[in-house]
Amino acid sequence: MNSFFSNLKLKDWVIVVLVISVLALSLNYFFTSSGYKKEISRIENDIKSIQNKRDSLEKDNEKLKKDVDKHLKNIVIYQNRIDSIQTLINSKNKEINRLKSNISGYKKENERIKREIEELEKNPIKRVGDNLINSLKEKTK
Repeated sequence: MNSFFSNLKLKDWVIVVLVISVLALSLNYFFTSSGYKKEISRIENDIKSIQNKRDSLEKDNEKLKKDVDKHLKNIVIYQNRIDSIQTLINSKNKEINRLKSNISGYKKENERIKREIEELEKNPIKRVGDNLINSLKEKTK
């Protein structure tokens, strides 16, 4: 081995030194953690964290979509109920108006009958003789 190193010329020594230095630098690069490797590792962790958040948000979004669908169905159900109640209210209002008009007719008829009763109380029908007997027969039938 000693003879190998003694037979080397300056040019060979330069090549040996360059090869050793390149090997040393390469080993140093691969075995020491550089700033780039740390940055890449940090970015990969950030990506995983962002993906987990995205997946969580997608699940939350699906839950919210289901809730929205459920609430929309409830809105439709309640709107139908409101519509049916409104229809019922309208029909009852018509019936109320009809009954009010009937009441006014009954009031007029009642007042007419009261006037006739008052008139009969002031001027009763006087029946005598056969007229009285026939009237009593009619009322007792």
